[in-house]
Amino acid sequence: GILSGEGAGAAAAATADPVARYDAEIRAAPSWVGILALCAAAANRVASYDWSGVVSDTGQTRADLVCTVLGVTLLAQGFIWLSETPVKPDLVDASEWEGVEDTFRMVYSSDSAAGKELQWMWNTISACTRAVSMVVFWSGRCKMQAGLFQSGGVAPFVGPLLEETFQSGKGRYLAQLKSYPAKEQFLDYLPTETRGLLIVPLCRGRGAQAEGALV
Repeated sequence: GILSGEGAGAAAAATADPVARYDAEIRAAPSWVGILALCAAAANRVASYDWSGVVSDTGQTRADLVCTVLGVTLLAQGFIWLSETPVKPDLVDASEWEGVEDTFRMVYSSDSAAGKELQWMWNTISACTRAVSMVVFWSGRCKMQAGLFQSGGVAPFVGPLLEETFQSGKGRYLAQLKSYPAKEQFLDYLPTETRGLLIVPLCRGRGAQAEGALV
C-alpha cells in the first residue's frame, strides 16, 4: 500500500506512545546517569581521601577508576543515542490530494468468505497504519483495490516488478518510490503523491510458489 501521513490526527495519535513522547529524554538518560556517577565518584574520592598523604588506599583507587570508566561509558552512550535521533517524518494530509478518488472494488461478493477477509484486511491496515491505498493481485489479475486512486486512472495491472515478486517469492519495500524506475508501473493508477510502496507476495501455503501480491 501507499505509506503516507494522515495529517494532524495521525500526529496526535503518535503522541499517545510514551516512548515517542519522551524520546529525547530517554536518549539523554544515560548521559545524565553518567554525569551523576562521575560527580558521585569525585565526591566520594574527596570525602575519603587521606590528605596527609601517608597512606594510599589502592582498593579505593581501583574502585574510583572503575566508577569513572562506567560513568564515561554511560556519558558516551547518551551522546551516541542523541546523535542517532531520527528526523521526524514530514506528514501530509492525504485528504488534500487532488485528482484522486476513494475507491473500493473487488471481484468477490461482500458476503463471501474471501470478500469478508479482504474487507477485514483493508479496514485493519487503514486503521492501524498510514497506508491509504491497497491492491490485491491473484493469478495475474486485480482482485481488489481499496483506498485512494487516480481519478480516471487505468485499472491496476501486473508489471515486471510484480512478476519478479511472483517468481522470487520475496517482498519489496520501495521507501522512495519516485527514485525507482519501476514507479511507472504503479503511478498510472496510484496517486502521484505516493511516497512509499510495500509489495508482499501471496501464496497458498508455506513454501508454495507465490501466485499473487499485496501492494
